[in-house]
Amino acid sequence: MTYHTYHIRVANRDRVQVEKWDAQSQSLGRPSGALRRLDEFPEQVKALLKSAQNDELNDSGKVRVLGETLFDVLFDDVLRQDFVDFYNRVVHQDDRLLRVELEIDAQSLPDIAALPWEFICLPQRANSGTIWLATAPNLIFYRRSSQWQPPRSIQLEENEKLRIALVVSAPQDGSPVVYEKVQVALQKLAQKDRIELLPTVNPANPEAIDAILAKEPHIFHFIGHGRFKNEENREVGQLALVDDLGESMWVDADYFSELFNQHRPGIV
Repeated sequence: MTYHTYHIRVANRDRVQVEKWDAQSQSLGRPSGALRRLDEFPEQVKALLKSAQNDELNDSGKVRVLGETLFDVLFDDVLRQDFVDFYNRVVHQDDRLLRVELEIDAQSLPDIAALPWEFICLPQRANSGTIWLATAPNLIFYRRSSQWQPPRSIQLEENEKLRIALVVSAPQDGSPVVYEKVQVALQKLAQKDRIELLPTVNPANPEAIDAILAKEPHIFHFIGHGRFKNEENREVGQLALVDDLGESMWVDADYFSELFNQHRPGIV
């Protein structure tokens, strides 16, 4: 599997450094921009951040406000135009995948790393359509740990198809999980040669995840709910799987990562 890369690194509290690579890992430029200060957030956005952290953000208009604000934190006017141009060229003109990597050092910049970047979206004032980085077709949004090495490209054997697993976790006691547009986009993608969409996993319980991982997907696309605090109000990132009764089964990063012991897809 080949893709272009738009790597965003928050170098410090003042600057954002970007590096762009083509499918052969050749550099296509290193633009940079100014990082917006968090204390410049209006009170409305601070309230939205708190709602997101408490899993209480369920208004689409407010979600967009938060997503656009997060975009403005990383992208000043110059970087915004650079990203839009790169996205349009790679995705629309060349019909390629674009991998957007966000690298933030959680030790030196914990408050910035803790922001809910999965909500990020291109502001409407850019007049470039709607782009939600975490769900846009042909775009892979990836939060990368600062100490990791660049990932290897997925290598397919001769006549082997790229296998994609869509895993949907929608517990009955939670708010609706919207996944249909992503599923349709993946189904269209699977109509191309050498791409196979595996049976959708829904509901996503540990046994069903084990079964789909046994098929050794190259890409594991999970859609579901997460939260920043557990029942004891401790700041522990968790994802909601589905238990035997169809209700939420909250698991932490250690539990979720152990599910991939038998097979580790190239992209999760």
